[in-house]
Amino acid sequence: MRTLTAQLNRTRLSYDDFEEASQYISKYDAADDDVLRRALITAAIIAYARPFTANSGGSNKHATPQLSVSLRRLFTLEEQQFHEQLISLRNEVVAHTDYDRKPVKRLKGTAAGLTMSGKPFDLLGEGIDFKLFGRMCNALKGHCFNKLLELNKKIVELENAP
Repeated sequence: MRTLTAQLNRTRLSYDDFEEASQYISKYDAADDDVLRRALITAAIIAYARPFTANSGGSNKHATPQLSVSLRRLFTLEEQQFHEQLISLRNEVVAHTDYDRKPVKRLKGTAAGLTMSGKPFDLLGEGIDFKLFGRMCNALKGHCFNKLLELNKKIVELENAP
């Protein structure tokens, strides 16, 4: 039963993450400047990706490390590809700085200073489809809701077993 409860807890945490991502996505169109838009994209990607990265289950392992979900069953091929794009953005740009995404180079230097080149990376240029992103969050929230009911039913059955 402990494993079922840990799965239930991770599923609820994941539901909340997808809801948080949905809230950021819903504010994107109303944002009136690029800095705010970048912040909303960053926050949405971080919240969306949490269930798919290894998380701590807490000091007593009250939650599983990741959400259990078959994206192949839940998503179309286009959605699966977009999911991979979002996870790559999270891993290479949003949560970490991957050199290949933001290359820099020392051009010349003296004891007094240096000149470097850099290639800025802008999430606004990634062509993120916010309608698709929102639909995927809703599908994942639906999955989590159904999984919560299923896991709860199993827990209740175990609690009431002779």
